[in-house]
Amino acid sequence: MSELLERVERLERQNERLKRLVAAAFVGIVGLLVCAASAPQPETVRVQGLEVVDEAGKARIRLALDHEMPSLTILDANGKPRARLAQTRLRAAEGS
Repeated sequence: MSELLERVERLERQNERLKRLVAAAFVGIVGLLVCAASAPQPETVRVQGLEVVDEAGKARIRLALDHEMPSLTILDANGKPRARLAQTRLRAAEGS
């Protein structure tokens, strides 16, 4: 009987330690979230390219630089370009 009582007491101590650990972890996570939410947000996001993907993870819209010229490409579900808006280099008219 005393062996059973010792096991119950040991489990109660372990349970109490676990409760404290979970409470401390919860307080830590809440503290991190508060710090992250109060951090100043950047006014400008800088990237070299941007893709918008669908639920399957396939690129559907791509904003990129192609040969130093900006472009916006809309892709179908198979990844094939269906529409594109791009800047091109202007060439001087011959003889000018």
